Amino acid sequence: MKKSKNKKPMINSKYPEKKIAILLPSGNVGGAERLILDEMSCLKDDTRFYFEIHIVFEAGIWQDKFKSLGIPVHVWGAPHSSVRMLWYYFKLLNHLRKKRINILHIHLLNHTGPWVGRLAGSKVVTTVHSDYKFRLFERICLKKNDLLLACSAQVLKNLSTFIPGNKLKLLNNAVRIVLPGSALPGNILHKLELTGNNKVVLTLGRLSEEKGHDILIEAFRRVVEKLPECVLLIAGNGPDRERLEKQIKSSGMQKKVRLVGLIDDVSEIFKICDIYVNSSRFEGLPISLLEAMAHEKPIVATAVGGNREVIRDGETGLLVPPERPDLLAEGLLKLMEDEKLAAKLAKKAFELFNESYSIDNHCKMLALEYLNIS
Repeated sequence: MKKSKNKKPMINSKYPEKKIAILLPSGNVGGAERLILDEMSCLKDDTRFYFEIHIVFEAGIWQDKFKSLGIPVHVWGAPHSSVRMLWYYFKLLNHLRKKRINILHIHLLNHTGPWVGRLAGSKVVTTVHSDYKFRLFERICLKKNDLLLACSAQVLKNLSTFIPGNKLKLLNNAVRIVLPGSALPGNILHKLELTGNNKVVLTLGRLSEEKGHDILIEAFRRVVEKLPECVLLIAGNGPDRERLEKQIKSSGMQKKVRLVGLIDDVSEIFKICDIYVNSSRFEGLPISLLEAMAHEKPIVATAVGGNREVIRDGETGLLVPPERPDLLAEGLLKLMEDEKLAAKLAKKAFELFNESYSIDNHCKMLALEYLNIS
């Protein structure tokens, strides 16, 4: 009996080919969490895969978003700094064994995640979100992965100095375009006690040292000296909040710089944004930068990590050196004073986003990597 050469393999819709557990530290708002939500939204109905999400520490406000996808979500509630944390990891490990999870896909747990996956007998994948000098112990942990996914070409280059090429792949960060909600820009401005006369500069990100918000606040002090109608909105939360509040108060900028906390729907706040700014000291490829591109906003960013891949100076935005508040201020003023240039850069950034950073292409590549791991 002859076998048909053209017969395609059938996908068994009842039993998935791969059981995949997503592991992350918390369900708080951040770029990695947003990426996971977009990936799962895209892949949740793919019958080749079974997914579940595991949150090691606090559930955060995105737990419900993950649950809304119909994917099982497990919140372990482990303490951050205690020997008791090991007990929670042990319970997680046993769960992975019991469920016979094929792949543990880790985000933001470079040190502990790979060991959990190894001990559970799962294949281990980690998405590396940051570009910095990895210390010896972190390098040892990362080498325990079966596959590392670099979120940008710069991260890939960094990892390639100590990770073999066959265990390393480039998978650029991406975002799903979300249509803006029904809220009117005027209502959003009113809620934030702003007016249509204000020029709004926006930044999104965790309030932590690597994001360079202290440099941004100093730069913005120089901006409002020339354009007093400008207002800076810093959206996010984190360990540096108190220190930044003190800096804002000591510089007399309380009315010009607002720490607006976590934003559930970024598409709403982008409606009132005139310029987006990234002031990071180091980066992987920030999701928030891609969101600004997707919303066709003019961008000023520091020339670090993956920022340099998406922001081409003078073409898709303006690049400035990190930790230079004087040059950051100059970049912001340049776009505020030249609306034609700002619109031109925003349009080119939007085109680049559509060409290279859509979530659909990203998820097709991710699915292939899951299937190829054996």
